[in-house]
Amino acid sequence: MKHIHEVIFFDGRQALGQTVLMYFNETGISIQQSDVWDANRPVLFFAYSDCAVQMVADKAHVMLNKKGTQYMTLPANSFWFPELQAMLNRSNPNLFARLFRLNAFVLLALTIIVLAGAYLGFTRLIPMAGLRLITPEQEMKLGEQFQKAFLSGEAVDSLKTKQLQSFASTLQLSKTYPIHITVVKNTELNAFALPGGHIVVYSGIIHAMKDADEMVALLGHESAHVNGRHSLRSVLRSAATGILVSVVLNDVSGILAVVIDNASMLHSLSYSRSMEEAADENGMQTMVQNGINPLGMKKLMLHFKSAEAAMPGNYSFLSSHPDTDSRIKHADQFAATHKNSSFAPKPVLDSLWLRLKD
Repeated sequence: MKHIHEVIFFDGRQALGQTVLMYFNETGISIQQSDVWDANRPVLFFAYSDCAVQMVADKAHVMLNKKGTQYMTLPANSFWFPELQAMLNRSNPNLFARLFRLNAFVLLALTIIVLAGAYLGFTRLIPMAGLRLITPEQEMKLGEQFQKAFLSGEAVDSLKTKQLQSFASTLQLSKTYPIHITVVKNTELNAFALPGGHIVVYSGIIHAMKDADEMVALLGHESAHVNGRHSLRSVLRSAATGILVSVVLNDVSGILAVVIDNASMLHSLSYSRSMEEAADENGMQTMVQNGINPLGMKKLMLHFKSAEAAMPGNYSFLSSHPDTDSRIKHADQFAATHKNSSFAPKPVLDSLWLRLKD
């Protein structure tokens, strides 16, 4: 059996891959969790008709089912990969192979249509199509891998993470995603949302806050990004080149592979003005729904804006959230509509806040 090789296999149940043996022949791909191939041991078999391959940089992602829940990765320069790729292509002729069967006139017409729609497709349609294909459940699994990639090399404050998670658990922040908070030891004043319900908060922003209302405003804002799938949308937009073919083929597994390989880009992503305005609006709605005065959002922005002049290098939250003055004005207008509302004290929340600030 000359086609037995080691690959990294993701079984769809665990976030981390595992090293397994893979055998392929004319009929399909077999996976066995063993150090030495044993013909008497059970295998997982995948027909080529259910498989697809996506090339990302120097890696090949071979999706083993149409749902994209199970896949394997391997170096694209493996000496045996071209033979496997040829078998996959024979069973699943790609879009370009189908196009070459058409006559020249049809090819020319298709080329013109593709070029005319390229700009619109890359900036708008690709992220929209990706969002439709990726389910919230798949996004949650992606979020786990994003968090591991994002926090690689960061110092996580386990105690503050537990305390802030307890604080957040008293609030209704999302009906779709379980909100997972991670506190990172970093003096920078920053916080950001990852796909699937993960929110990262730097310890510096906790130390700078004055009261619990500001923290509720921050979590409301970031959870609004989560609920609006803004992080995933931004990644899809930035990785549109690699996603285009997968969207055309309606291949969700290919999209997932590209998104996973672009997890590190979240460090440099920023949201559009419309996304920030939506996050502010929905964040303040969340505050009201939780019985918290939305004026806390204005206090959060004013507090950081006044401090930014003294330490501009450490205030990434505002530097990555542009047009602060208009957002402060909007927060003030929103709070004014609730000036006659009664907001009862929150002793449990206040107690958790004091513990977090201790």
